[in-house]
Amino acid sequence: MELQQKVDLEEKLANRDAVSVAMELTATCVNIFTAISGNLLICWTIFRYPHLRSTSNLFIACLAVSDVLISILGFPFIIAVLLTGRWPFNKAICDFQGFTLTVFGAFSLLTMTLTAIARYLKVTRPLLHRNIYSKRNICLLVAVAFVISSTFPVIVISKNAFSFHPGKYICIFDCDKVGVPMCLSVQGILIITCFGPIVCCHIGIFRSVRRHNARLATSRDAPSRENTENIRVDDMKVTKLLFAIVIAFAFCWSPLIVIDSVSLWTGHYWMPRGVYMTSTYLACYSSSVNPVIYGIFNKQLRREFWKIFQCKR
Repeated sequence: MELQQKVDLEEKLANRDAVSVAMELTATCVNIFTAISGNLLICWTIFRYPHLRSTSNLFIACLAVSDVLISILGFPFIIAVLLTGRWPFNKAICDFQGFTLTVFGAFSLLTMTLTAIARYLKVTRPLLHRNIYSKRNICLLVAVAFVISSTFPVIVISKNAFSFHPGKYICIFDCDKVGVPMCLSVQGILIITCFGPIVCCHIGIFRSVRRHNARLATSRDAPSRENTENIRVDDMKVTKLLFAIVIAFAFCWSPLIVIDSVSLWTGHYWMPRGVYMTSTYLACYSSSVNPVIYGIFNKQLRREFWKIFQCKR
């Protein structure tokens, strides 16, 4: 039954009409171009302006580098699949793509968790934040996050469990080979240890700012009040930016995670190709949505976009 479902998806991928091929290729190429150019612009802006090199922005730069690498190392193979209607490469390339997508997907989530915790300490415990988040410690935290992100993909490769999914048109890990308990454990740990702290930290930040504003309203020291208001306004802007990035990431990745979880009991190929395809597109577009969000919330980055646009004209 499952084998026939896989064959049906393979036939649908191979027998698409020219319009479908063109639309899917266009969507993929736009995503790759936006992800690479937009995230490189974020890195360039943070590098060019020293006053933007805050702890949160350094983590954002790491997230941008991750999105650039996944777009360069993982996404181009999708173009070949959409053009040929099949996986035209060998098993080693499939392992490489699956490893890349899994590592940088998990790394992005861990980076956002580190960013949320750092932001919470910045707002609620500024002295502790200053002592912890030196550039050296930030690099160490990022390195640890990358090692953790690589652990599960290494296990998957050791079990020869990466395979091409014709509905999702990418190489992903097969939980039947890895082991259903391990897959569920990894997903559960990531969700609990990442989204839990992210939600709690943002709730804590908003509560702290609300309490501060309440105290500020009764303050009689006008100059001090004005300076503190400016600080808190900046804090809220950055917090809203980071929260928007988290929401966008959750929105883009949730369909794929839900489908993979349900597939553990229903089979890996039972859904229509359109459902699999949409979930993959959303997950891939999580790499290109961050520059858009950052551009909306950050005036300096908008100015950089405008300068580049004027130069091209």
